[in-house]
Order: sequence, then structure tokens, then C-alpha cells
Amino acid sequence: KILAGLQGSIDIEKGGELAMNLAELYRFCIRELLNANINADTKIITKVRSLIAPIQQAWNDMPEAYKAK
Repeated sequence: KILAGLQGSIDIEKGGELAMNLAELYRFCIRELLNANINADTKIITKVRSLIAPIQQAWNDMPEAYKAK
């Protein structure tokens, strides 16, 4: 649900190529998590976490003033 929410909040017009890349990453991760659930494969979950972790860290490192925009 979190990834779907992030994907739904992307503004392609304002974000351009970066937004399109994030949207595709979120789509990929959602598909992979569905596959992990169907196949009970925790390795896929680990892979998805490794893809999302740098984005989470970048958000955490961002100054608060930019997060409010």
C-alpha cells in the first residue's frame, strides 16, 4: 500500500524524467512484491527492500523545508 501511495503521488509533469523513473521503480517493486507473496519468496522481498532503501535514506536526509513542498 505504501508503494502504491508513493506511486500515486508522483506528478510526472512537474517531475519529468526523475518522476517517470520513480514511477517505474514503484511499479516494478509492486509487481515483485506480488510475486513474492504468490511464491512465498523472501529473497524477492529482500531485493525490493534494497531498491527502496536508498530512496528512504535520501528522504530522511533531506532538510525538512524541502519535504513540506
